[in-house]
Amino acid sequence: MRYKVLFTILIVIMIGVGTIQSTASKQYDTVNIYSKEIISATDSSNSNRSGGLLKVKVAILYEPITRYRPFNRTIEDIIRVLNETKADFVFRCFWRWNPCPETPEQLSTEFLRERCRYVGYYYEHLKEVISTIKASLPGIILCGAMPTQILHSRKIWNPITGEVIEYPKTWEMALDPKKWDIPIEKEKFQCWFAKTHFWVPRDLDWHDYDPTKVNAYFPDITNPRFQELLLSWAYKQIDCGVDAIWIDMLFAQVHFLAKMTGDENHTAVRESLEAVCRIVDAIHEYGLSKGRYIYVGSWPLGLTSPHKVPKLDFITISPTSREILYMDLNETRYDMIVEVVRNLWGEVPIFAFIDWAATTRTPLGVFSQNLTRGQQCEFLRMADEFFQSKGINFIYPVHGGFLGINATIKAFGKFNTYDSQAPEFDTYETILELAYKKALKGTPSEETPWKEGIIDVIDLRSSNLETRLMVLSLQGIVNRRKPSIYVLWESAHLRPTASERWLEYYRSKGWIRGYRIIDIYDAIEKYKHYLKGIVVYDPELPATINLAVSLASVEDLIIAHPDMLERLIELGLEVKYDLRNKFKDRIDAHKWQLENVFPRCSRDLINLFPTMKGVAIYRVSIVDYVIASKGCSIGLSVGGEASLIGEYYSKMNRFAIAIGYPEDPKWERAWVSLTSKYGLLNLLATVFSPNFSFHSKIPAKKEYRQEHRFEVKVDPNKIYIAFAVSDLGLNVMQDFYYEMWLSEGRGEVPVSWWLDPIVTDFCPGIVQYYYETRTPNDYFYSAHVGGRIRPSDFPYLEEYLHRGQKYLDRCSLKVVAFSNHNKKDERVFRLYSRILKVEGFSFGFGPEFEEDYWFVDDKVWIVPRYMGDPKTLYEALVKYIDSKSKRPLFIIAGIGLWYYPKFKDLMGIKRKLEEKYGDQVVFCRIDELIGAIKQYKLLEEESAREIGKLRLLLPIVIAIIALLLVLFYFKIRKSQT
Repeated sequence: MRYKVLFTILIVIMIGVGTIQSTASKQYDTVNIYSKEIISATDSSNSNRSGGLLKVKVAILYEPITRYRPFNRTIEDIIRVLNETKADFVFRCFWRWNPCPETPEQLSTEFLRERCRYVGYYYEHLKEVISTIKASLPGIILCGAMPTQILHSRKIWNPITGEVIEYPKTWEMALDPKKWDIPIEKEKFQCWFAKTHFWVPRDLDWHDYDPTKVNAYFPDITNPRFQELLLSWAYKQIDCGVDAIWIDMLFAQVHFLAKMTGDENHTAVRESLEAVCRIVDAIHEYGLSKGRYIYVGSWPLGLTSPHKVPKLDFITISPTSREILYMDLNETRYDMIVEVVRNLWGEVPIFAFIDWAATTRTPLGVFSQNLTRGQQCEFLRMADEFFQSKGINFIYPVHGGFLGINATIKAFGKFNTYDSQAPEFDTYETILELAYKKALKGTPSEETPWKEGIIDVIDLRSSNLETRLMVLSLQGIVNRRKPSIYVLWESAHLRPTASERWLEYYRSKGWIRGYRIIDIYDAIEKYKHYLKGIVVYDPELPATINLAVSLASVEDLIIAHPDMLERLIELGLEVKYDLRNKFKDRIDAHKWQLENVFPRCSRDLINLFPTMKGVAIYRVSIVDYVIASKGCSIGLSVGGEASLIGEYYSKMNRFAIAIGYPEDPKWERAWVSLTSKYGLLNLLATVFSPNFSFHSKIPAKKEYRQEHRFEVKVDPNKIYIAFAVSDLGLNVMQDFYYEMWLSEGRGEVPVSWWLDPIVTDFCPGIVQYYYETRTPNDYFYSAHVGGRIRPSDFPYLEEYLHRGQKYLDRCSLKVVAFSNHNKKDERVFRLYSRILKVEGFSFGFGPEFEEDYWFVDDKVWIVPRYMGDPKTLYEALVKYIDSKSKRPLFIIAGIGLWYYPKFKDLMGIKRKLEEKYGDQVVFCRIDELIGAIKQYKLLEEESAREIGKLRLLLPIVIAIIALLLVLFYFKIRKSQT
């Protein structure tokens, strides 16, 4: 298998080369790797030596652990991440690329010294950070890293001996193929390699290559002086406390020379490979001399039959850019990789991480720039599952990695480094979820990962807005890590309430062990270590509630009404923001938020939360999920402030979720149109959408199945009626379809249930419940195609449909219902029919068009004849049926769940229609209705073909009859004569 060299980009830390003072305070003995054959470190088998690594469950990438100040973090924040991810192995915790000083004082100017302290790039700091981490996590394995592919040209130093090396001695250490009589000029090779790392212009002719003007060279790994230098970089990290060393491009020279010569057994190849082996042995020996075993790892070797291999303790691989872009890992490729590794190194651990290099065409570049936040999370889940199936440990990309010199999406809007907690990527919670499951793998609680504790339940029924805001902000912050806090919420009529019933369902499934009621302030005391302070909103300006929600999202603050301050301060919390008397009106507050807070919020979710008096209490329920998702919250009016809303929406990611609801139902469609114009997906949520920060973390399956009935026998004399119920996406999930699912008689009459499949990302356990408890007369049809849009306004419609097909497949949905807001659009009809693998569409929310149904590409498009209150449904159906003399009739009768219908209502309508029309009426599911329409079309086509045949035969028959008449006429004449 051919090895693919992956190049690494220079980490820009603004430490100038050539500015270190040449004095060194100490001289150290070094290991002369040529003086003896090292055997003590390599006597045991690979699997024995790699024993500690084989026990690693959770591996994360955090590069480097020393650079936290630029990200407004502390060493305590680093330790918190290591604890939260349950990391056993921290890959590339330090990356020695540029010359690294012992202390900032070795640098020549105060500017450089201060910059060095700021970025934390000096060995003394590395040693301090590792010591602090080890004090808290003594068993964690910290892996440092260094390159073999770069030798700075002007000035470089050995951190062990303090020796400073300058040009031209650096050029003497650069690889020269002619050393082995390979007919390639040194300058030609060095120019080619420099181009791959952007050290020289890409169009530079190698004849113009000047080693005095180039910043770095590709070194010769067989050069004794470079070997000593390379080892000093490893030894210094070991002295600072790392437990492992990863060597980038360790086999690069071996592969280059093998390709140049076309001979894997060429002297140059063999000498280079032997040098690699001695370097690995020397690192092992140095670690043993310090009383420790140091793990050494790199990429796999690409030779088919190497005469020897270094005794590596672990191997790293990376998915390709193409695999990430198409989210499709090549199973054959990885089977081959595993086979090669096992043949050369036995049962050593294999780790996969998302690699990077100079541009955005690299794996990490594609991952960060081409995939949305949701797709990144989806890829992490897919890759983790895939690699585990191959016996490969997937390293979670928590922090670190160069995005590419041409990256446009940057962490926190400015850093060219990947960060899972940055709002632009926001994959940290997914990583925590995956890491948590992996950490528990093999333990008694593996199948039920939330069993480790009892859920704390806070009763918010009958609470005021102020209390709900405070509790929901706490809930969102805490549940961001894992589902720990649950709230009880009202239901209109259900006793026990829907929120109580879901708790019991979760316990019955084993997803939680149990729960207990906890006082509000006891909960705050228990979880206050998650909080970083208080944000106080201004009761005189309700728009500051939105600002408070956004600040709570990004800074882990509890939201407080001024009357609650005293008690919270007594609990040891400090006021971080006091928003009273800061803004003249809500426009002022929202403009300040847009400039100062929104840039730190997630670009994948934004909340519309009208906070006007009398409205806010009916829109607050989703706040916990918004805060858990680090979303921004706005309270602007769709009717009068759409332009300012648009300023927010224009900065959101493609396919971001716009959650919430306008201040008045009359603005619902206007809001959907507005979000659609900016490429956002609508997910409606009002009064009955609590606990989604909890529901979304339930470890239920995310694949649901139902049977379909499209093969039906149609009677041309019948009236086919399908009852279909619908309303807001999250409300119906949480509240048992406005309690209708639990009403007496479900299953006695066919009913089709509206389901937006995107809710599987928000409440997979709840969706599982509905599929588990459905009867043969219950059928789910899709509300939209994974998030509500107005298709004619949506700029990425084809991508939306392709993306949505995955949701349809996940939920086994074959009928799609949506509205284009009273607009017929042939492009929409064609795209939906061509792209989606479904049987038909219910088009419009009610009788928006006169046509009953039509076909596009053999897909049925049918218009519902009613949508609304079941009390007037009977009269509406009779009026429509009596207006149509033709049979058969195909009718979708839509019922608004906001009217709280019961099955007795539907059974009453069914009985009255049967009394009036007798056995003409057939009640069916919506899939059966679509199937009946298709079957009737076939009957019509067959009938048309028969009629066509008759029309062809009729002239012939007429001609024959005419001929017979003529013959008969002449026969009569003849007989008369």
